[in-house]
Amino acid sequence: DALPILTENVDGFLVQSKKEITTAGSEGAKRTIIERQIKQVKQMNETLQVLRGNVTLADCAALAWRQLHTLFRDNIQNLILSFPKDTKTKNGEPFWSGHRRFPRAIEATAEQMDSNPEILNFLIATTNLYATMFGLHGIKPESQFNDNNSRWKKDYRTTDFMRGLISASNLTPPAFVRGAVGDLDEESSGAASGNANADAPIEELEAELATQQKKAADGANGLCTKAAPIDFEKDDDDNFHIDFITATANLRAINYHITPADAMQAKLIAGKI
Repeated sequence: DALPILTENVDGFLVQSKKEITTAGSEGAKRTIIERQIKQVKQMNETLQVLRGNVTLADCAALAWRQLHTLFRDNIQNLILSFPKDTKTKNGEPFWSGHRRFPRAIEATAEQMDSNPEILNFLIATTNLYATMFGLHGIKPESQFNDNNSRWKKDYRTTDFMRGLISASNLTPPAFVRGAVGDLDEESSGAASGNANADAPIEELEAELATQQKKAADGANGLCTKAAPIDFEKDDDDNFHIDFITATANLRAINYHITPADAMQAKLIAGKI
């Protein structure tokens, strides 16, 4: 969400970031905000690095690969490390009880891709969405022109295509780097067993954020790109939007041992949001 703000108005992006930090209600909240912003700006810098070159489909696949591991492996691993299975609340009750389910992380190993089709479904949808945002796919015809016998970008929808791109790009699971768990309520904050930056002076975190922000601002200045945001449209079955929603929801469901849904169920749920 912050990337369009950054590329269109660098100063506005930095002011918005500083305002969020200065309005933090406590030192702990300030630390959490800074840690989250560092993570976000690092991700933006990776995307900006791609945009400064001639964007390829392999670049889009690499970004999708990163997102897969960030969302469904790293975020979950951070949660597990901060809240182990035997974690207790301040009242001595099991933390993982009631509506809370102890999660499991997903990693895109060859074995997991064979047993979990949603991994490849997510990579296919996300790669194609990046390709659309970055102008590689051009403008999709309106949904009234969809043809089930010749779907839009049909050659980029197959698992063979995605596996080939992963192999050709030599994509391997990135190293896990522990980070903070954000947006915790008071009860959860009290039960957490700490995070990767708990002992780092807040001044160090502020300096790291400033370094990453400067890198992002320098990378955005003068950037000429075809990159454009996508407006979500659930009623077009060929634009990869519902494919992305379905795969994303199902991977998160698998994280929490919940039965996955099919595309039609996901579409109906999305229509009610």
